[in-house]
Amino acid sequence: MSGPADAGGGGPGRRDQARAQARALAEQALHAQAEGRDDEADHLFAEAQRIDPDEVADVLAEHDAARPPDARDQPAADRDAERIVDPAQRTER
Repeated sequence: MSGPADAGGGGPGRRDQARAQARALAEQALHAQAEGRDDEADHLFAEAQRIDPDEVADVLAEHDAARPPDARDQPAADRDAERIVDPAQRTER
């Protein structure tokens, strides 16, 4: 079965080039997203997905693996832990 990187033929070299291009675009998208340029990030992710969705998935998996659990919301996780440890901070629902 052929994927987007196989379109137009070209053999293994073309597939490697497409993978590298998709990876570069996905990494640029992550940087844009981190800097708050969401529209640019969306555009870059869409282009990378069009070229090689499997490579984009690999980049995202590597990015997530490099971050500790709850890294994006550590302050909220700390507050939740404090509420569990100190019953005086609990709020009734």
